[in-house]
Amino acid sequence: MTGTSSVLQHIPCGYRRLFGQLSRSGIAPLTVKLTLYAHPTSLSSLFDQSERIQGLTVDGAAQYFYEFIGQLRDYNFPILSSLSLDPTYDREGLLAGFSETLPANLLDGRLPNLREVTLKSMGLQWLSLSGLSTLSLTQCGDSSDGIVTPTFDRLLEMLGFCPQLHTLNLDLTIPPPIRDHPYPTIVLPALACLCLRDDVTGCTALLNHLQIPSRASIRIFPFNVNTGMDMKAILVPIRKHVRTPGAQALSLLQMECQARSGDSDGGPGIAFCTMTLFSDTVLHIVETDSPQCTLSLNFHPSTEGALRQIVTKLLHAIPSNLITHLDAHCLIYPREVTWKAIVKLLPALDTVHLRFNDGAVHCVRALTQTETRDPQYQSFPRVRRLYITAYSKIEDNMIANVIDALEEYFSTCNANENPFELLEIDDKRSVLSAPSTQERLDRLFPLMVGRIVCNGRVHDPVRIQQERAAWQAKMKLFRAQHGIDSDSE
Repeated sequence: MTGTSSVLQHIPCGYRRLFGQLSRSGIAPLTVKLTLYAHPTSLSSLFDQSERIQGLTVDGAAQYFYEFIGQLRDYNFPILSSLSLDPTYDREGLLAGFSETLPANLLDGRLPNLREVTLKSMGLQWLSLSGLSTLSLTQCGDSSDGIVTPTFDRLLEMLGFCPQLHTLNLDLTIPPPIRDHPYPTIVLPALACLCLRDDVTGCTALLNHLQIPSRASIRIFPFNVNTGMDMKAILVPIRKHVRTPGAQALSLLQMECQARSGDSDGGPGIAFCTMTLFSDTVLHIVETDSPQCTLSLNFHPSTEGALRQIVTKLLHAIPSNLITHLDAHCLIYPREVTWKAIVKLLPALDTVHLRFNDGAVHCVRALTQTETRDPQYQSFPRVRRLYITAYSKIEDNMIANVIDALEEYFSTCNANENPFELLEIDDKRSVLSAPSTQERLDRLFPLMVGRIVCNGRVHDPVRIQQERAAWQAKMKLFRAQHGIDSDSE
């Protein structure tokens, strides 16, 4: 320990804890995470432990980052299985003309057990990657000798060197394929999650040349999808995937939109919209972390009319007749005409999740318009369960608008002899506790054959009135016992 203490006296304070841990860890495998904001000269003691390092994550200022990885070539990492490198901070500090590439011989057999690689904004020799189970590349070009621009052939060849990929995440410019060139189809039999972020043409080209398991999740963030026509080509491989025998069933559709300035057709304007399909009916906050995510697509419709075109084409491509749940609590801005188009394309829909906002008003009004006794339209959805969440403060007029829309919808359901089953309200912050709001909710009670549940408790105006009277009587007795004059309060 004397030698270790001597070393610790001559290294920056930020690293003393690290080397103290090294001295106490014995011979156990190490997982090391480093953020570099200074010259890494004091890390030689860490390199002395290279044969014990199983996982290595490095980020920080680009100048010091490249100094650090330049030293990795002089050491052996026989058990290193996971490598994550991110030199994106302070790239302005690099000298002009500096080559931001991974050392050419770092992956050349020096890391025999490497299985997980995550790289950001750096060049590397694409064909130096092999035998991986996880590959994530963000803006990483091919730095192989003689390569001026990466080719589609080279990208496919790189993926072919990793036939056991379980997770593939590519956020880079996919090289365009040569028209009518006979490219091979790359088979990835173990793939469970595919995530692509690039121009829609590049994503389409790669999807057309990958053969992946029917139960694999696909998450695509294609650029330049502004109209329904922009979706036409990419929907071909998507349709094939979600309709392949053995594919995950589709039960839940989650939609999210962000608004921008109004568009030319009078709509609110859509900055982006994400549609995610799940094989279960449990609400997912972060869809990319769920193995039940079957498909996720992001697009940027130019108008609300374009949004309807895109949604229509997607729902025609997938087996939308199986979807029973719609999570629309983040879908605020589309008008009733768009909501009506969505629900008509979901004939099995019976449950909708909303929030107390304009989206709930538009959605419920659209559901009211689809209610009919005409047998010709019996394939329309019969939504009989609504879940509405109240977040933070809501203006009284918004609450009134939502409840008025619900009252009209329930009345229409009853008139068509299709009684409503369940209205469940999540109001853990007591946003709806005002007496005026409770009176509005009470108006819904006689319209319900089913139940109104608030925070897990059945809403019963009669019971609530009895409890209120009992509480008032208890308080009256308390005042009398303690000589409190109620008129003075």
